[in-house]
Amino acid sequence: MLATSSNNDSDPDYIADGLSDQQNRRELRTLAEACDRYQISERARAAIASSVLVDFDLITRDKIQNVIGDFYLDHFSPESGKGIDIAHGIYKKVCGTELENRLSLVKADGTNVNTGHRNGSIRYLEMFLGKPLQHDICLLHLNELPLRHVFMKLDSTTKGPDKFAGFNLGRN
Repeated sequence: MLATSSNNDSDPDYIADGLSDQQNRRELRTLAEACDRYQISERARAAIASSVLVDFDLITRDKIQNVIGDFYLDHFSPESGKGIDIAHGIYKKVCGTELENRLSLVKADGTNVNTGHRNGSIRYLEMFLGKPLQHDICLLHLNELPLRHVFMKLDSTTKGPDKFAGFNLGRN
């Protein structure tokens, strides 16, 4: 969840972000070779490696520097579906951990309860932490809604598994 720093010696205006010493840069050659051999995805590799490190107590709630890729911090049920309650629940989980200072990116669905500029959970989380966060928003819902309305306009509602209505997009 940290921004990556790159080596840009050719750019005179580049200023290092100072995070490279905080990132996990261990070389896990044997793990990489085994994952290649069995065609395991990058995301699954990170999850497997981090899980092993948790089992060996090298990753704990207070010690996250060994995390590889994304990781599961904890679970909670917010008091309501409001942005402030969601943000408060997340903040309580990271408060007092190393992540409170290192958190720089939040992943979420693109729903208004998460992304609203006044009442969204990400906005409230930024206020609780006292710093701006990068937003990594899933855009699948953004694509889904306009298409749903197009199909409803053109094809109307279905009358059953073998009956069509509206423009009859399903017929040849």
